[in-house]
Amino acid sequence: MRRTPAKWGAWTAQAHDDRLTRVLLSIECAARQQTFLSVGARSIHLWFLEGIIVANHPSAEKRNRQRIKRTNRNRAVKSAVRTLVKRVRTEIGAKNQEGAKTALAQAIQALDKAAGKRVYHFKAASRTVARLSAAVHKLTAG
Repeated sequence: MRRTPAKWGAWTAQAHDDRLTRVLLSIECAARQQTFLSVGARSIHLWFLEGIIVANHPSAEKRNRQRIKRTNRNRAVKSAVRTLVKRVRTEIGAKNQEGAKTALAQAIQALDKAAGKRVYHFKAASRTVARLSAAVHKLTAG
């Protein structure tokens, strides 16, 4: 079998054996936590998010398991923070002073926690808090 790189990170495995008519391939993509099945006559498309990396040692396998858990946890925290920040901006757009203050308090708390867990860089979190606070202050003052 010969491997040739295709565009956008896909790899196409081309079988040159005429007797090979169907190939069943199952690949667990750790970043998406899904199993991809592909059945094809001549070519199989494998989609990888991070390239072809196979852990060969127990410590590397453990680090991979830890990476998957950490990625999922960080993804959940980022999603929650984005939702709260979006809520503040929606309240500011609607010119709702009380709702904006309440949403701002929740967003500040979530951003500080995310920065403490190092999901967000502390300066990026501080910058977001400052901009949201300035917008809410401008809304209440004006």
